[in-house]
Amino acid sequence: LDSIIKKVSEITGSAYNFKAKPQGMEHSPEPVGTAHKKINPMQELPDMSEREKFWTKDQEEEKRRVVQEREKRSTESKKTEEERKAREEKEHRAREDQIKERERKISQLKDREKEREEKEKLLDKEKWEKQQEEDMQAARERSQRSERMRQERTKEAQELIKQRAADAKKIF
Repeated sequence: LDSIIKKVSEITGSAYNFKAKPQGMEHSPEPVGTAHKKINPMQELPDMSEREKFWTKDQEEEKRRVVQEREKRSTESKKTEEERKAREEKEHRAREDQIKERERKISQLKDREKEREEKEKLLDKEKWEKQQEEDMQAARERSQRSERMRQERTKEAQELIKQRAADAKKIF
């Protein structure tokens, strides 16, 4: 190393001494320092028991939240189901009322129709009886008329016979 330094100093022509402290640098500032402090993990990290307490507490809170959400969903589901059942029951009652009303109207219509038919039957029967009565009356009148006419002809014939006993052949 000395030989290299010697050769370099001969070539450059300067007499710089690498081993000696240069002049004029006596008053130079001290080396620059740093604000870095060594980290002690045991000091920086919180107490492990406190850390475990924190996470245990967090897990318990999460479990409570999940249970509360489950209960909330369950109550909402029950409430929705009850509302649905109530609505269905109301709709069922409304349908039943409509059916009963329709059946009542149909029954009334049938009763009215039956009454009308009975009245018509009664009127028809009365008309028929009246017609029968009139027919019988007409038949009696015809038979009486024919009987009278026969009696009149018989009487007339007898009178003619009495008047002309000899001309009896002419009559027939």
